[in-house]
Amino acid sequence: MGLPDYNRQFLEKVKRGEPAFNNASKYGVDITELSGTSVPLNAKQYWRVIGVHHLTGSENMGNHHVYADVLDGDGRRINNSRLVLRQGTSPPLYAVVDKPANEAGTNIPLWSSTRASVGVEYPANNPLPTEMANNIRTDHADEEIGNTWGHHSFYVVFQLTTVPEQKDEEVDVNV
Repeated sequence: MGLPDYNRQFLEKVKRGEPAFNNASKYGVDITELSGTSVPLNAKQYWRVIGVHHLTGSENMGNHHVYADVLDGDGRRINNSRLVLRQGTSPPLYAVVDKPANEAGTNIPLWSSTRASVGVEYPANNPLPTEMANNIRTDHADEEIGNTWGHHSFYVVFQLTTVPEQKDEEVDVNV
């Protein structure tokens, strides 16, 4: 599935210091940011959600998937990186970024009963902390050809990012 150059748009927002792109929020998709994640004290990097896009009908063509990409700090795809999709108490599903450069790096099918969260689990031997895209589901109302009930898809992009430094609380010495 070919998509317009959303990664470039998402990366431009990051460079401007803007929040992650999320036109899927109107479908209930939210992002658990780093501040809501358990981060080991020695963590220097993490996976940041830089964009969540609800596919248009012409992009989706009746599918029901989470499409995803994982980018390095310079915005290049990290092939063989791994994503994890969690759905309630079901065992997690994994997908590896291995698609051609002209399409989303990987995809995971969703079903109408799915309420999913997706994050990065990479590198395999010592995964970095990850933000999550949550409440991804397909049971939205009919909108147009290609996006009907049970047939909605989302594109989620993660980027390797430096963990912000924790600032010590300022102490007023004039007390």
